[in-house]
Amino acid sequence: MNTTFSEIADDAALLVDSNIFVYAFTGKSSECARLIQRCRDERVQGFVSVCTLLEVCHKTMGLEAAGPGAQSPVAAKHLKDHPQTVRSLSRYASFMEDVVLRCNLSIIVVSEADILQSQQVRDRYGLLSTDSINAHLLLKHGIPAIATNDTDFDRIKGIRVYKPGDMA
Repeated sequence: MNTTFSEIADDAALLVDSNIFVYAFTGKSSECARLIQRCRDERVQGFVSVCTLLEVCHKTMGLEAAGPGAQSPVAAKHLKDHPQTVRSLSRYASFMEDVVLRCNLSIIVVSEADILQSQQVRDRYGLLSTDSINAHLLLKHGIPAIATNDTDFDRIKGIRVYKPGDMA
């Protein structure tokens, strides 16, 4: 069942997907920024996996390196070949610090068993690796919803999918 962020009730529990953080970081979605603020204010109970945090860190680093208004991040290969560029970046690091330390998110550690059990989700729903781990964690921890702009989660029965209305 898909609904928009405006329909997320106070005290709702949901997993926040990487694209929500990226849209907030880039300023592409005020709804995503407001959802993160609601987590910060403890009006919404937000969960995030370690896998998602790593993905957000990687994506925001590449986007910062690409510069303001960039539509796509600088390729990881370029950053690997130019460590001085990586050392010059700071906005993504401040953003990550804020997300981890001040957004009141419950961080879910991913175990070896979670990685192995997520294969069942890939087999059943055809999700890619990080999405399948997140879907497995939703089901394992009884988290009823996910905030994402990824249509792949629409295939998972029994999970409410909230999408930002300003990213249609």
